[in-house]
Amino acid sequence: MVTTQKQIDLAVSESVEIIRRATEARPEVAVVLGTGTGDFTSFIKHPAVIPFAEIPHFGRTTVEGHPGNLVCGKFEDMEVAVCAGRFHYYEGYSMHEVAYPVRVLSALGAKALVLINAAGGIKRDMQVGDLMILGDYINVMGDSPLRGILTDPPSAKFTPMNRPFDDELTDIAFRSAVRRGFRVHRGTYVAVHGPSYETDAELQFFHVIGGDAVGMSTVPEVIIARHLGMRCMAISVITNLTFGADSVHVSHKQVLETARGSLSALREVFKDILVAI
Repeated sequence: MVTTQKQIDLAVSESVEIIRRATEARPEVAVVLGTGTGDFTSFIKHPAVIPFAEIPHFGRTTVEGHPGNLVCGKFEDMEVAVCAGRFHYYEGYSMHEVAYPVRVLSALGAKALVLINAAGGIKRDMQVGDLMILGDYINVMGDSPLRGILTDPPSAKFTPMNRPFDDELTDIAFRSAVRRGFRVHRGTYVAVHGPSYETDAELQFFHVIGGDAVGMSTVPEVIIARHLGMRCMAISVITNLTFGADSVHVSHKQVLETARGSLSALREVFKDILVAI
């Protein structure tokens, strides 16, 4: 289906209007939380909680570990807007719908976007519970949130993605994790559409082409963030390994439990990111 920029702008304005009725917050930074990390919002002071169901044109989360709320408030002394949960391509949403919240977050005033996801470790020295700061990605989802969008001007859809993540923010996040004693890697994220986990042959292929972790999200949001000119960075929580004995019985429950255990580390790293912003 072809969508015009005018249609998108109208939808975004309707979403923003409803959010503005619930909060006067003017977020400088936006955060999208991944599987099992929704409790990160407990660190937000004076939160205004708006269910996705009350925001026009937002999807509904259907996956355990994704509460489905927009939380606006203060983290430390900076105003933030946090999507506690996301909706995924594998849930049946289009790429445009998956990435739509980023458009709204930008319209609310956010100039930077921090994305958090749960991922399976491909890199051979990874352990469950490690963090990976994304330096690049490989999109094998087979789609883009800019496909079918009639942008204004038309050429705007051809968004450069050779440097998807902000160098300064990724460096700060990596150094912060090292300084605080967390196990951390830099790496390339492979985005698959899911919802089934990968076969052994697929994982071997991802390893050969340079992938360090694999997951089912993040890339659609990154594309729209860069299209809108937002500074962007992403962190993977390595919730399972795709190699060795620990790769045999991966489950969503295991992913949830590991991701929830990462919250204190994510909080400390996020503090240092905000200082830079």
